[in-house]
Amino acid sequence: MEYFSYLSLLLLLCLSVLQTVFSINKDTQYTPAEKQTLIKFKEAVAGIVYKDYQKLDSYLIHFLRRKDMDVGQAKALLQANFKWRKDKNIDSILQEKQMLELEKYFPFSVDEVDKTERPILNYILHKWNIRRFILAGKTEDLQRYQAYILENAAKKVYDKALAGKDVSQIIVLVDLSGFNTRQHGCLACLQGFTELAQLGQKSYPNLIYQAIFINSPRSFNTVLDLVKSILPPKIQQIFHNFSYDKNEWRAHLSKMIDDDQLSSAFGGTRLDKPLI
Repeated sequence: MEYFSYLSLLLLLCLSVLQTVFSINKDTQYTPAEKQTLIKFKEAVAGIVYKDYQKLDSYLIHFLRRKDMDVGQAKALLQANFKWRKDKNIDSILQEKQMLELEKYFPFSVDEVDKTERPILNYILHKWNIRRFILAGKTEDLQRYQAYILENAAKKVYDKALAGKDVSQIIVLVDLSGFNTRQHGCLACLQGFTELAQLGQKSYPNLIYQAIFINSPRSFNTVLDLVKSILPPKIQQIFHNFSYDKNEWRAHLSKMIDDDQLSSAFGGTRLDKPLI
């Protein structure tokens, strides 16, 4: 059962990545063909974008790449995204008191940046009691909270891009110490993860540059390797999974992130403070 839970969880996570947030290196560098298609796409969506960040090349290219540079399909995807934002009041989600209350139970941070100023979405999994909320019938609250987390991270990206920074993606950094199947991998939790993955579809394409797991249990490592083996190289490359060998994962992090942008939980020198 433990093996099944890990496998199911990883498959769901990979499914979410496959459908919504897979990464392309050098994301803000465009080929000549992409530049020409981007011009056509901007003309096609000029009448429907309604926020300044939605006019950015670095925002629009994600929708084009998701649809293999097909302008018509990318426009339809963007329209569906805008409809979702309107129907779910996503534009005002960061001001909702209920979301602020949930931060007490599922803390995270997006205050730190890597050496290229990509925002770092980081959290410590053992502080998240997912099972309790799902069994209490609060799956819809968790679905909305997922959008709240991603919207926080995405806003950091958009603000930097509007300020002229060459930033279009985030890094996700997760400490898996304390992971257990009862709290994070129960069958009810897995159903919740499925719904969360479905919610994320089409909402934040290509947002994640790397997803880094540290302090992974051995069984988690084995399952992740199995799942990665059946995924295309483009998807495999965003996952970076490390066990409890601090020297190993610190070496990887130090290549991208300065110590003053990492809390002590992640081996850095940044003063610990309550996560968001």
